[in-house]
Amino acid sequence: MILIILLAAVIVLWIFVDTSGSISEFFAPYLTEESDKATELYFTDYESMPKFVDVGKRYPIEFTIVNRERRDQRYTYRVTITENNETSVLTTDTVDIKDGEQAEEQIFFTTTKPGAKEKIVVELSNRSERITFSTQSNFQ
Repeated sequence: MILIILLAAVIVLWIFVDTSGSISEFFAPYLTEESDKATELYFTDYESMPKFVDVGKRYPIEFTIVNRERRDQRYTYRVTITENNETSVLTTDTVDIKDGEQAEEQIFFTTTKPGAKEKIVVELSNRSERITFSTQSNFQ
């Protein structure tokens, strides 16, 4: 009797694997629910961001926050600029994003020192997401 039950279990398992591709694919939504939650943070058009900037001119920075946390989220972000080891906050703001949606944010920066290297950092408060962009002021 035990042999028949084992044989039936093997046959059912074989049919199951053959039709579904794999056992892990079948159970993945149940086993990975927590791990597939995420927030994305990226510069919206990184390629168009300036590598060199003119002192005193305003430049936009656009970044995108994508909510894949499986619930509506309130994100607080902070944008800083560092010129010659002096860091200042450009802006701090909050944005509410529904689950599965995204928000595109735009801020502006102006450099003040000719020839300075600038580092702009966008980070989400109380989270690990952080992006960085570097540029340099033209000599004038």
